[in-house]
Amino acid sequence: MEIRPYEPAHLDDAAGVLATAHERRAAELPTLPGAFSAAEQTRVVIGAFAGRPSCTGYSAFRDGRLIGFLLATRHLPAPAHPSSAYVMPRSTWTPTQAWAIGDDCDPRAVFEALYSAVASEAVSAGYLNHQIEVNVEDPAESWLLDLGYTRSSVYAALPVAGALPAEDRAGAVGQTEIRRARAGDEEFVVAVGELEARHHQTSPVFRPDLSKDYREAALDSAADLVNADDRMAFLAFTRGDFVGGILSNAMGGGRPLLRPAASLYIGSTAVSPAHRGCGIGQALVRALLLAARSEGFEHAVLNYAPANASGRRFWQKMGFEPLMTVFQRRVDPRIAWGAS
Repeated sequence: MEIRPYEPAHLDDAAGVLATAHERRAAELPTLPGAFSAAEQTRVVIGAFAGRPSCTGYSAFRDGRLIGFLLATRHLPAPAHPSSAYVMPRSTWTPTQAWAIGDDCDPRAVFEALYSAVASEAVSAGYLNHQIEVNVEDPAESWLLDLGYTRSSVYAALPVAGALPAEDRAGAVGQTEIRRARAGDEEFVVAVGELEARHHQTSPVFRPDLSKDYREAALDSAADLVNADDRMAFLAFTRGDFVGGILSNAMGGGRPLLRPAASLYIGSTAVSPAHRGCGIGQALVRALLLAARSEGFEHAVLNYAPANASGRRFWQKMGFEPLMTVFQRRVDPRIAWGAS
């Protein structure tokens, strides 16, 4: 096996390997779009990713034939940008369209050789946080765990036409108004993200709350959300007091191999601590799914952190089925001291 730096001349063969892998994945997970079982479609998404200025990667060859590839982009999110809450500083990112291993080889050996080449280059450049997307039940899940990765986020989907969460108007829910956000609600929309960030900062998640650092950007985004046709949010008020909400938007061009037809992406979802466990979160999801159904959406998708035990249980109870896991590895920064 020979490992070479990825170059545009590898694109056609890489597209064929990815199309074959996606065809197998789509057979196991029918929610995935089938179009990417064709090499002409995977060629487009690999080419777009490889063309990013920060993208680097490697290809594996045996007897002169490409048998695998792995690409990664490098990220330095600004502290005041909302993505800084989820993208680690000095990190690399490998989505599902940026890697694939052929069938007629030792897939684990090929993957480990490719990752070793990509990781060595990234660590030398000071990028110590590595993230990669893997379809659920893919053998690569165990390979990554052995390489020191952990499960960082789960991407899950739910058909909008399916069963809705049960409606319960008793107790606190009966005293709570659930309504769609409108112009003038921007502060409440931002408060949903802040509630979620404060929850994620607690045990056992321990994700830093950076919401104050990007509040201005969040307000701009909230203004877009309440005015755009392809976005929606629902807010909850108990006896007139804001107690939570759920935010969403039509899924754009991201995650093409994992984007079900007509997908609505659910973002921040939170209920204030004093009102949790009363059915308000379930009522918010129900309101959103009813609106999504009426506006022509076919699927709802979201990410949840496996370490967020209450959130994980909630979304599983709502019927969301995992499609992909984001694995993350944080290389011990002392490795840079030893190399200096």
